[in-house]
Amino acid sequence: MNGGKMTARLQTWMRGLRCLAMAGLAALGVATAAPAQHSPFAPAIIVNDQTITWFDLEQRERFVDALGTPGDVAKEAEKGLVQDALRIQAARDLGIEIDDETLKAGMEEFAGRANLSLDEFLAELEKVGVYPETFRHFVRAGLLWREVVRARFAPRARVTDDEVDRALSMAGRGRGVRVLLSEIILPLQPGREAEIEAFAKDLRAAITSPAAFAEAARRYSAASTAISGGKLDWLPLANLPPALVPTLLTMDNGDVTDPIPLGNAIGLFLMRGLDEGPAVPPPAQAIEFAVVPLSGKTPAAEAFAALRNQVDTCDDLYGVFKGRPEAFVRRSVLSGAVPGDLVTPLAALDPGEATLVPAAAGRPARFVMLCGRTPKIADGDRQAVREALFNRRLAAYADGYLAELEADAIIVRK
Repeated sequence: MNGGKMTARLQTWMRGLRCLAMAGLAALGVATAAPAQHSPFAPAIIVNDQTITWFDLEQRERFVDALGTPGDVAKEAEKGLVQDALRIQAARDLGIEIDDETLKAGMEEFAGRANLSLDEFLAELEKVGVYPETFRHFVRAGLLWREVVRARFAPRARVTDDEVDRALSMAGRGRGVRVLLSEIILPLQPGREAEIEAFAKDLRAAITSPAAFAEAARRYSAASTAISGGKLDWLPLANLPPALVPTLLTMDNGDVTDPIPLGNAIGLFLMRGLDEGPAVPPPAQAIEFAVVPLSGKTPAAEAFAALRNQVDTCDDLYGVFKGRPEAFVRRSVLSGAVPGDLVTPLAALDPGEATLVPAAAGRPARFVMLCGRTPKIADGDRQAVREALFNRRLAAYADGYLAELEADAIIVRK
């Protein structure tokens, strides 16, 4: 299998992901799971009583490769098939099945990530040698596992009102909570939103450690922190968008968020530390800030320093650019509507402070100043916190159970 055999639509989709990644994902190669001396339908791996054939391995390699999944294609294919066998066995032991309607809906949802209908997605896969049954098996195993996890662990993962209260108490109601994060910021580009969202999900799945997060940040993030592996300094939790807060409050050190929409970007965040300090003002409802593009011939750092020496507040910009109102933009938005690439730079600023946001994603370098925050006392989104706590707890149970199944399984590789 090679890129030349792919249809233009799927090839464009994959090329878009590689362009976003800058360094690129691995080019499509030839799937060679089954050595010539093996019959395609001979057993390659036996997981307890379930057989994985050489044909299954080759098909999964082709499927993993076509999706552009980061990492070693052969290892990812084998790992995925072994874990799918365990998931299916766990569902069988509990008497759980998936009806055809649910399976089709799951397949359509997955195809939609590539902005394709199910029929279009299956046609594209078939043209690179992936049979519909391979995709069907992959989705079925995932849906069965979801039901297994819910059946076994949902009662244990329930979140009490006291736990929600404790989480909310850390969100700024009389407590100065700071978080130490690393970030990966992926700008959304018009017409390619679905591609970038799919890439963000694939990237999150490939990140298994803080070191892997740092490497991904250096390769893919458009933020100025990319050079340092995405590392941010301590930030007040109250300064971050409300959409981030429930998730951050449930994280342990080393945890990574799922992709989080940030207006004009998608963010992934690694938790490196959480600190409860002295009392701070309540969370902001609105953020007011000014942005000055630094697109002239003067180097951005020099232009920033020169402008910083002339202004102490956002109001001073009107004097500097008198008669040229188009030279800067002053905005006031709800804290959850701050442009994604300005979320963490603004979170680190106090009113009257400014920062240089380097050029990235087709935008020039920018002088960004925080004008002020409008405080609002709120109880917080209890349901969002409850769901975040529940989902994280359920995911931990699921990961532990799958690891237990794999440790107890009899796995024979031929």
